[in-house]
Amino acid sequence: MPFHSLPISAHLGSAERRLRKAGVDSPRLSAELLLAKVLNKSRLWVITHHDTPLDPSQTSAFSKLTDRRATGVPMAYLLGSKEFFGLELSVTSDVLIPRPETEVLLETASTLWPRDENLVFVDVGTGSGAIGIGMAQLFPNSRGVLADLSLRALHVAHRNLVAHHLASRFSLTCSDLLSAIAPQSMQAVLSNPPYVSSVAYWNMSFEIRHFEPVQALWSGVHGTEIHVRLLRQARRTLQSGGWLCLEIAPDQSDVLLECLAENWPRDWTEVSIIQDWAGLDRVLRARRV
Repeated sequence: MPFHSLPISAHLGSAERRLRKAGVDSPRLSAELLLAKVLNKSRLWVITHHDTPLDPSQTSAFSKLTDRRATGVPMAYLLGSKEFFGLELSVTSDVLIPRPETEVLLETASTLWPRDENLVFVDVGTGSGAIGIGMAQLFPNSRGVLADLSLRALHVAHRNLVAHHLASRFSLTCSDLLSAIAPQSMQAVLSNPPYVSSVAYWNMSFEIRHFEPVQALWSGVHGTEIHVRLLRQARRTLQSGGWLCLEIAPDQSDVLLECLAENWPRDWTEVSIIQDWAGLDRVLRARRV
């Protein structure tokens, strides 16, 4: 029997063996999701139609995706999307893949204002627009700015705004952190900035180092360089009483709290660290005096 006329079950079995040999996590699940993408069907459809044969073009497309996954390309890039905060977001290799840990930042922000607040905020280093779009869902009367130094990332963010019918509530700006944002113009500055140190970067998995954008991961030798710049710029950008929420690495809280206390003790109040579900320090929260 020609290979291309084999049923779905045979193709899935072959792909699973290929991915398992390559050391890919969850090889069967990966194979099912990739085939679902090729066929433009749900994973459940793939599982329940195991006797259905593939045509040559489908076989070729599935084989190519399987080969790419075997080389380490993350599933989110192959599927072209990632779920975050209950939202389906387009992602490409130009943006960081949204992580569940970043949802803690949105949960933190959700406690700082009434839900009907006419909030004006900026999502710094927006990437796919995940934080900004999440904020728009939390605060239906809010307006936001999505800022990123990468024009390619801003294109992805704009695509997600359009997909979620939010383009009219946002502006996009190419900016080195907050440099292009007007002074005292924001009630909130939110960011998941690069916070990986040089040592930590080289200890990250092959998939992350080789396929996700380094500029969205690596901050500098210590990993806190971008945070310190943001703390300095946010003093200028925030209105009186405005909030700053930054995602951090679990081992950075002491350094950043000390930085605030030493350099700008009169500028910030209600400074605290919020932990994630694993009990790890995850978000730095501070209010502009």
